[in-house]
Amino acid sequence: MADIKCKDRAMYEQRRDIIDSQINAQVYKLYGLTREEIDVVEGK
Repeated sequence: MADIKCKDRAMYEQRRDIIDSQINAQVYKLYGLTREEIDVVEGK
């Protein structure tokens, strides 16, 4: 039972990360950020 919850948690975390990346991409596009500006925002 704990193994199933762990897998569910991992799946939801992965989905959250994908959605977060998609939202970020749309915001960057909305504001017309360059790759360099995106790197600054993301701390790279």
